[in-house]
Formats: sequence, C-alpha cells, structure tokens
Amino acid sequence: MTNRILLAIGGSLLLSCSEYGYTSKIQTDVFQQVRRNTVDILLVVDNSCSMWEEQDKLAANFEHFITAFSGVDVDWQIGVVSTDTFRAEVPGALLGGSDEVVLEACKFCNFDVEMTDSGGDGWGDAFLRLSIDGVESRDISLADLESGSDVIDFTCGEDMTLEYFAGSNDDDHGFVLTDTDGLTVWDTEEDGLTNGDMRTFACPLGGRVINQVQWDMDWPTQEGVALQLSTDSYTSNGGAIVGNWCAATEIYGDGDFGTPGIENQLCDPSSTPWTPPAASGETHEPGVGDVLITEIMMDPSSVSDQLGEWVELSNVSEHILDLSGLMITDEGQNMAVLPNGTLLEHGQRLVVGRSSDSTQNGGLDIDVDVAADMTLNNSVTFIRSDMDSASEIFAENVVLGVTGSGIEMGLESARLATSEPLLSEDNAGFLREDANLSLIFVSDEDDYSPNSAHTYLRHFTDLKGPEAYRDHSRVRVSAVVGKDKPPYEGEFSCESPDGVGAFGPRYIELATRTEGALESICDDDFSRIATELGLNASGLNLEFALSTPADNTTLSVRLYAEESEESFIKELVQDQDYTYILERNSLLFEIESLPPSEAYIVVEYRVLPEGANLTGSGSGDTASSEGGE
Repeated sequence: MTNRILLAIGGSLLLSCSEYGYTSKIQTDVFQQVRRNTVDILLVVDNSCSMWEEQDKLAANFEHFITAFSGVDVDWQIGVVSTDTFRAEVPGALLGGSDEVVLEACKFCNFDVEMTDSGGDGWGDAFLRLSIDGVESRDISLADLESGSDVIDFTCGEDMTLEYFAGSNDDDHGFVLTDTDGLTVWDTEEDGLTNGDMRTFACPLGGRVINQVQWDMDWPTQEGVALQLSTDSYTSNGGAIVGNWCAATEIYGDGDFGTPGIENQLCDPSSTPWTPPAASGETHEPGVGDVLITEIMMDPSSVSDQLGEWVELSNVSEHILDLSGLMITDEGQNMAVLPNGTLLEHGQRLVVGRSSDSTQNGGLDIDVDVAADMTLNNSVTFIRSDMDSASEIFAENVVLGVTGSGIEMGLESARLATSEPLLSEDNAGFLREDANLSLIFVSDEDDYSPNSAHTYLRHFTDLKGPEAYRDHSRVRVSAVVGKDKPPYEGEFSCESPDGVGAFGPRYIELATRTEGALESICDDDFSRIATELGLNASGLNLEFALSTPADNTTLSVRLYAEESEESFIKELVQDQDYTYILERNSLLFEIESLPPSEAYIVVEYRVLPEGANLTGSGSGDTASSEGGE
C-alpha cells in the first residue's frame, strides 16, 4: 500500500485493486464503515394482560440493546408508547415522566393444619415435613392422639411446601389444610393421601397499602429539587393531591434542594402546620395512614440517580412504628423491603435512599439503603444517548403494566405518536429531521389497527422524505412477535414457559419490507434479541462482502481511523474480531469488534484461481481449487 488509501465516493466497497505475484493474484479491498448515525427509536410495547414477563425481560436487557451503540458514536434517543389506543389517557403520547411510590405492609400467611387418625392411635412414625423456600423447617406429626392441629406461619414472597411421609402405616391418617382466609386448600379425605404426596403454596407479595403517591408530568418536578408534602396535608390521602406538594427551597449536602429527615415547610405559609398526636409509648405495626411519604427526590443534579434518589417517610401516629418488612413498590419492578428491626419513633422521619455513602450520594444522611431495589422516574419522556441513568429510565418506561385494552393497535399508536398534534405537544423534540427512524413492535398478538399495513408504512416513510423509499436505513421496522405461521388457523404461533404468542403477520410484513429485525416473542433469552434490535437500529454495517473469491487462510484485515497509513489502529484477528463467511465471501464482525463510525477496513488476501470450489460452511473452511495452481 501507499501512504494514502485511495477512495471512491459512496458505497461500502471504496476501492478494489490487484497485484500479481509469481503464482497468485493478491487483492486489496477497502471499506468504510457508515458515518455517525443519528436514530430515533420508537418502541411500541403491548400492555395487555399477558405481557408481564415480556416487559420485565425487555427492562432487564437495555444494556444488551445499546451494546451495538457503545463506542461507535451513534446519537440515539428512545421513546416508548403502548399498543393501547382505547384506555390510554393520550393515545400515542410517549410514556415517562410519571411514577408512583407505594408503601405496602408485607402480608403474613397463617395456614392451619388439622390432623386426624381414625384408628385413634395417632400417626406413629408418619409426619408432614415443612419447608420454606426449599429449606427444611420442621416436621409435624400427630404422635399418639386421635386429632390435633398446628399453625404454619410464613411471609410474603415465600413458598411453603408440605410433604407427607407415611411411615409404617398410613391407612387411617388424614388432614385438612386451610389458608389465611379460612379456605380449604388440601383435604386428604377428598384428594386421598399416599406416601410422598407434596404440595407447595405461595404467600403472595403485597398486602395492605399503607400510603402511596403517584405523580405525572403536571407535577412541579425540577432537576435537583425534592418535592415536599406540605405539613398541613399530613393525612392518609393528602399526598394524592398535586396542590399539596411544593418544591423544596432549602439546600442540603452538595447543593440539591430538600430537607431529608427534617420537618417540611408549608406550601402556603398562612396555613396551620400539622401537630403530632400525643405519644403512646407503645410499639405497633403501621396501619393505613400511620406512616406517610412526605418528601421525594426523584431527579438529583449533584450526583447520578443511582446514588442520589431518596424518599422520606414520616410517622404521624401516636405509636412507635415497627416498619420491619414494609415494602416500597410501584407498578413496575420496584420491590425494596425495609429490614427487620426498623423502628420509627413517634413524630420522626426515616430517609430511604439508594446509597448510604454521603461522599457519593450528594451529602445525604441515609437511614435505610435499598440500592437498586427502588428507582424513581422523573420528567423524562424519551431517553437520549447523553443521559445519565438511561438504563433505569428505560426499565421504568417499558414496564407499562398490563391494564391496557386487549385490542392491540400498535401501528395506529405509532402513527399517532409520529403525527400532529402530538409531535408539537406531548412528543415534542422526539422526531429529529436528520435522524433515521426505527420502529420496534413488541407484542404477543397481531395488530388490529384500522388501516392497512401498507398505509402505515407509507406514513412512516413519508416522515423521512422521498429518499426513504430508496434507502431502508432511513425508516426501519422491527418486530418481536409470533413470527412463525401456525399450521392451522386459530392456533398459536409459539409457546414458552411465560405464555403463548399469536401470529403477527402485519408486523412481519413491515419488518420484511424495510429489512428490519424479526424475532420471536416466545424466546426465553431476550439478551440476544435486544442486541440484534439495537444493532439493526444503529444502522452500522456488520458484514462486508469481498470483491473477489478469497482464500480465507491468507486474509489480512487492518483497521484505520482515516485514509492514511499513519492512522493505523490495529490488525484484526480472524475468529476473534470477525468471521469469514465462505458462502457469501464476506467478513462478519463480532459486535464487540464492530468497526467504529467512518473507520476504514483494509482487507488483503490471495484470490482463488478460476475453477476453485466455493463450498463450505464458514470460518475455518478453506476453499479449494479443483485443478490446482
């Protein structure tokens, strides 16, 4: 090579030149990775009642989704809408900027087991073995009595298992098991009883809601400023009213505003502040309205959300409150449990945060550290590549809940999201003129939007002008749906442990026509799906086709930052950085080694002679010559 790489204009293959050695032809191909890509990604997620697990898997795999963007200078932003156009408050409006904090008392389960022995001599060496979450706890037996009872206690989120061991004689043994609500869940007289019989019962998560606060874009949230419940509104439902909250005005720690652990201000100074009741000196479990959420920092500015978010709980009862097992939840993935021994004195406040290190959390004194088990969404409606806490905001936005209409209209929802008046109002700033548009639909049902799939594709394509009809990278549709057509009408496309997926031909049609990614909603591993979707949305080239049939044992692949020898980055290694695909005579790069935006890939190799046999299955297969050289 010379000290400059000569380039043509346009296309992936910029230059192809040849030299002839004594016995073979040496070929050099020069490629350039596409320029820095700007892409707006609209993720349309089914929020019908069967989508819990799929939403959770999406939320957990955001890092895999953006793997294709990392280190390759892609300017991306992601917005999320649901497939619901009936029950949504504003159909097509980007989701985000809303969240909730719910305090729930952990439910304790108490099962009663009534044992009998019709022979009157007890169970002898027979017994019931009790296990909690798979760990043996104790054995329960009737000994030498005709009848007897026992109580089994376990708590929310735990599984209780009973297994019967018959011993030497089980002809006259029996029992009835009733749950916390007094319902019979196992009656051996009806079901029979034999050695080894075993059943497992779950104590459900959740229980009594002690207090909750839900906010949206209309609330006065500001970066670096906590929201405070006015002290004249310390009632069980006072926090549900937006007018009872105001922005904190006092500085704490490293410069954010709030009064964590200290009494709040009055939003209206002329109002009368709350006065705590007389102390009883007794310790009680909290009842509804005994402990309130009185201050929330959902968007710290001095540190990241992962370190600086917190909520304040206030004891407004006359008792000392035992908050052991109290859960902080939301409609998404949050599940923070306060540890055993958490006591809140009469009239005092408890600060629950995500880091107890005051040198890292913004100078905050935390009483209980719940780390990643509690995340708080703020006013963000779409996620940008330069944004802190993108992964957490994504997780909050895609876990939509499952209360949407059962009539999924993903295409119509996407049309509304990319049309006026929403583009100038709720979704303002999302659709950028110079950005490519990537639409990703995730649903276990087909689309039932009112217009044809072709009509929706024309709408999406027109958003990017005439060139989008020629260049599919400008508008690309991908789908995670039931992708395999069932043999008979009415049957499901796929099944998984999490449920079933209906065939989605309308989504499939658009993905096929725009060269988008098509994946199965029934796939257990969403990490691979997320990676493929991210790569497809990025628009970066993963595969480069060589100009001439190559002897893959002679491949030399080098990476350059610019079109000069002096910008050499590194030599790329076959089967480590890339794979040679013999059937297509191409180089397929691993995502971790993807050439960055506008980098040059120089490939030098020995050309196979005419008559060479180009059969094989990939890297490691050497094309051979039928007649030799």
